Formats: sequence, C-alpha cells, structure tokens
Amino acid sequence: EQKPPPTDNQILFVLGHELGHIHKDHAMKRVLPVVQGNLEAHLDDVDVEGTKLGPRARAYMEDNIAKARGLADYIKPQEEEADRYGAILSLSAGGKPQGIREAFSWIRGEEAKGRAHNPTAAEESRQALTRDHALSTERFEKLRRVYGKPLGEPLR
Repeated sequence: EQKPPPTDNQILFVLGHELGHIHKDHAMKRVLPVVQGNLEAHLDDVDVEGTKLGPRARAYMEDNIAKARGLADYIKPQEEEADRYGAILSLSAGGKPQGIREAFSWIRGEEAKGRAHNPTAAEESRQALTRDHALSTERFEKLRRVYGKPLGEPLR
C-alpha cells in the first residue's frame, strides 16, 4: 500500500522532536539500557561456578545491570520533553499545528499495525525502537493540554 509522503508540517515536528533529543542530551541515556541488555543476554551463558565469572564478579555485574535498568524510567519523560521541544521548534518555524496532529496520527497507525499481525523483521525492528515510549494518544494528549485547541480533537 502506497502511503502519501509526509507533509512539511509533519517533517518540521519530527525534526524538532529529534533535535530535542540532541539538545537535551538524551542519546547517552539511551545507550546504557542497550549495554545492560547485552550484558544480561550473556550473563546466563556464563558458568558462575567456573573460572570465567566468579560469584563476586557476577554480583558486581548484576548490581550494575540493576542500576542500568533504572535508567529505562527516563525514556518516557525524554520522549515527552522531545515532543514539547518539537512542537516549539515546529510552531516557531511557521509549522501548522495540524502537522503535529498528523505526525501523531501516523504513529498511531504504526502502533495499530504492530498489534494487528505478526510483524516482519523490519517492522519488529521499528517497533523495538518505540516499545518503551508512551502511546501516541497519551503523548498527543499531553501536548494538547499545553497548546489546546490549535492541535484539534484528541486522537482516536
């Protein structure tokens, strides 16, 4: 199915959102959970009683994994912060509020697709990037509380 290309207003919001992540230094906060996941994936492969990893080393790694796990709590607030930044940049650059709504409508459609069928590897990869995000409807509603009527009705 051929999708229409994104509008300039949608692109302004998405670029503003991504620039918000850069401006607020969110990238480093996202790297640590990935490292934690890699550590956890290999931790069970190691024989704790063997010479590769002793109990003290394992306890140290598990402690650091627990600390890294706590960083996942930052991701939803980071997305909300980037959403606000994206809205500010988009509207400041002359973008129309409808572009913000359209961007979230597109995301909502992608969320629905992921739940409706068995995703392909490419779709699964895209979904993995946003699994820790709040739902598009929740994120859009938070922006609506700030900007009000110009963004239109809630997403359905």
